[in-house]
Amino acid sequence: MNIAVASGKGGTGKTFLSTNLFNVLQKSFKDVAYYDCDVEEPNGHLFIKPENINEEVISVEIPEVDSSKCIKCGKCGELCQYNAITLIASKIYVFEDLCHSCGGCNLVCPVGAISNVKHRVGTIQSGELANAKFYSGCLDVGKILTVPIIKQLTKYFHKNSEYINIIDAPPGTSCPVVASVSSVDYVLLVTEPTKFGLNDLSLIVKMLKKFDVPYSVVLNRSGLGKNSLIEDFCKEENIPIDLKIPFSREISTVYSSGGLFSDSSENFKTDLLNLFETIQERLA
Repeated sequence: MNIAVASGKGGTGKTFLSTNLFNVLQKSFKDVAYYDCDVEEPNGHLFIKPENINEEVISVEIPEVDSSKCIKCGKCGELCQYNAITLIASKIYVFEDLCHSCGGCNLVCPVGAISNVKHRVGTIQSGELANAKFYSGCLDVGKILTVPIIKQLTKYFHKNSEYINIIDAPPGTSCPVVASVSSVDYVLLVTEPTKFGLNDLSLIVKMLKKFDVPYSVVLNRSGLGKNSLIEDFCKEENIPIDLKIPFSREISTVYSSGGLFSDSSENFKTDLLNLFETIQERLA
């Protein structure tokens, strides 16, 4: 079972929910795994603290041009929709971070002047604790290609198909989010009772309507603003609100110290187990 935890914007409590949900499930069930797909700012490890960490380098293939063979026809640049390879003043330039590794430039080159080379974009750290697994992607500083790292993470949660997989998705509604949630079984949308929260919730709901995946809402910081902002929207869109997490100094104190609130509160632990049971019932 693959459960993604997503949000239309950063800072709503997505990592708070995903790490605590993982914590409760891995202490209650066998074969649970956590995946931090927020590869630009991964921080799940600060709360989960896995052991026996291994690191895997993630690379993509980019074109390399043999200038001794190149006839400066410019066909490679004409094909590339991302301007990753282009002919400028009788010289071919390759812009590594724009390349999407489609291989099209290799195919259209009439003289075989283009080959592929490996270009590192980031890493995946994997670890374990008790009966659980941990995976976290991390984009290299200065790189922008997040999707190849996320795609490798999705291979791991498909490989661990017998596990309960908790996927901490990137914030927003762009390509990294699509890569994270497009093949999961269920999505939990974390939001907050503010106008910003409502706006970004509406955006990610529009995105999820394109996929055949069920979803529901967790309202974090309940009572901070007007709960009715989210409640009215969810009622209109027929989206269940499965959990309301109160705006609490106690929660903030535990979270800011790197702790898991589900270890401190039996009520919250019960709420998360009930949430998981609700998801199971919907999927059944």
